[in-house]
Amino acid sequence: MTQTTDPEERPQTPQTPPSPTHLVAPILSIITKTPPSSTNAANSTTVKLLSLNIFLQPLMTNTPYKADRLNYFIANILPNYDIICLQEMHGFGTGRRKRLISAAKESGFGHVLKSKARLTKGMIDGGLLILSRFPITDSEEMVFECQGDRFVAKGSLYAKIAVKPTCSIHLFVTQLQSSCDPHPPLSDANVRIRLQQVHQLRQFVDKCRAMHECKPNEMVMVVGDLNIDGRRTDGDDDKMSEKSRTIYSKKQNSNSDLGEKNTSLDDDKSAMSYILDSDFIDNQEDSREYLLIQKILSGKGIPANYANPRFSIAGLRYASSTPFIVRDILKETYSEHPITYSGVAPTKGGHSQPRENVLTAKHRQGKQCCLDYMLVLKNQDEVEEDGDDDTVEIDIKNTKVEEFSTDESFEFSQISDHYGISTVLIVP
Repeated sequence: MTQTTDPEERPQTPQTPPSPTHLVAPILSIITKTPPSSTNAANSTTVKLLSLNIFLQPLMTNTPYKADRLNYFIANILPNYDIICLQEMHGFGTGRRKRLISAAKESGFGHVLKSKARLTKGMIDGGLLILSRFPITDSEEMVFECQGDRFVAKGSLYAKIAVKPTCSIHLFVTQLQSSCDPHPPLSDANVRIRLQQVHQLRQFVDKCRAMHECKPNEMVMVVGDLNIDGRRTDGDDDKMSEKSRTIYSKKQNSNSDLGEKNTSLDDDKSAMSYILDSDFIDNQEDSREYLLIQKILSGKGIPANYANPRFSIAGLRYASSTPFIVRDILKETYSEHPITYSGVAPTKGGHSQPRENVLTAKHRQGKQCCLDYMLVLKNQDEVEEDGDDDTVEIDIKNTKVEEFSTDESFEFSQISDHYGISTVLIVP
């Protein structure tokens, strides 16, 4: 793949790409200024964390106002946080990422972690970037084995960040495979790719926790654009067959384990889905795909046919030996999945219209999706053992969706087609 220059940028001398076999992501250490984090009377440190799909795609895409939106981000958003996790902040063929890193240096971000290009494999960088005011003491990068966006090396960055000399947080930022349809059926090829990617992400989490000494009191977080709408839509109830409802009712009446196959059922295809359907009937808030990724990340696994239609119904796929408790902190805050993409605004006539129509693709405008997440993963066995006094905590009251709207003097009404999501960590 030949690297060309983004028309918004001055010509640059192409840099030699890093070796694709080198898995540890580069860390840039630079002089750190005083961060906006604070320490209270109890000697706890608060850390402001932001995740944002900034929608600064590579040069082959016709994304508007890239330079202006980046300038706005640098001037108005960058200084307000301690750790920033960006998606779609690509470095291929453009100087924008380099310019942002330089501005981050001036704003006091002493440590930077970025995804690498795999040009020898015909893939540009995955667009992931972590900016931190605190030291990044260990790092890893993983590229998904199953790729749908064939020219982008999507995957995950891992950073062990020492927010105190005696305490670190283990941060994973990722972006999963996208879909043209924000609400695809589970049979969609992109859904199956995402499920495989989530399984590989869970394996990556396990690997990094073991390699880099994750203590029981240290927080493990997965943040980013998962491209999975967690919000339940009006058509979700229709996706479950009447036969599956009957099967679930029989299971409830017999008080049998929903995780085991009922061999008395004569409809294997319907029986195949009762494990998920049982959760889906009891749950009035979550989409089916969201429930599947929760099961994969928690280690429970999913029915085999959801991973691949060629598998028989017996057994589970994507299960892990270590059980995790998965907290969706945005859902905890709002008591539902908040809109993070393609929101709406009221009109004078009492109707609604798309909140943004410059950056968001026309067929996606007004879809009101939740695609962006902050998930806290905790080893279930460790929860029962450790106390609460020395554990990193989430300040739920300061966990929120950041629309990052601009005023009328700008050609764009918000800096990205996605909203940002932020939280505050309380480090003892």
